Amino acid sequence: MRRTIIMIFISLIGLQARSETFSCTVHDAVITATDTSLVCLMDGEEIAMDLPEGMHIRGIDAFGDRVVAIAEGGHILHWDSPFDKARRIRMDIRGEFISIDAGEDICYAISDQSEIVSLNLALQGKVFDFNANYSEYYGHISLIDIAAGPTAVFVAAVREDGTPAAFTSSKGTVWSERELDYAINGKWYMFKKIPHRITYEEFSDNYVLHCEDGTEFHLPACSHCNFVIEK
Repeated sequence: MRRTIIMIFISLIGLQARSETFSCTVHDAVITATDTSLVCLMDGEEIAMDLPEGMHIRGIDAFGDRVVAIAEGGHILHWDSPFDKARRIRMDIRGEFISIDAGEDICYAISDQSEIVSLNLALQGKVFDFNANYSEYYGHISLIDIAAGPTAVFVAAVREDGTPAAFTSSKGTVWSERELDYAINGKWYMFKKIPHRITYEEFSDNYVLHCEDGTEFHLPACSHCNFVIEK
């Protein structure tokens, strides 16, 4: 289930600061978080969720019946219903987590050192170093964001030369590049804008690269059917 990220002035359910806000839904529970606070709204009641001292949230999502979050120091936090007590997992990564997204049976997180962590439903984790495995083929890649769908996972990235890139995998261990080409009136172009995030659209079954200026680059299942929406 894809997490949503919104920028607002928060005067809602006790989170009163101007900052990035993360939210997700687990069944009938709505979880809202800033970097230092989490609140669960369930059955009309607000529940203050436990956050270990010194931990700062960098993203949350729903994974199965749990809430999972990435935090500094390579930590993944998780809460089981009723979402009051936090538990933590320390992943052996060199970088800091920057993005998290959960599919149906695998939860993914990426670091600012282009490491990809995958967790199964038993919360057993693996670390995959993208550049250690693929720099010979693609050069040095900086991962930006990750999006999990029902049958695949995509990452948005940027190359050393500053051009955008996208890669896809079925389980997060074997990756292939998805070309960012598209056609307009029979003429082919390469997409050159740098995305700042990627999402999965369930209704269209598209993965979408989002740029700061509102431009969207859509990646359908058909690799020759990419298209751009200018905003």
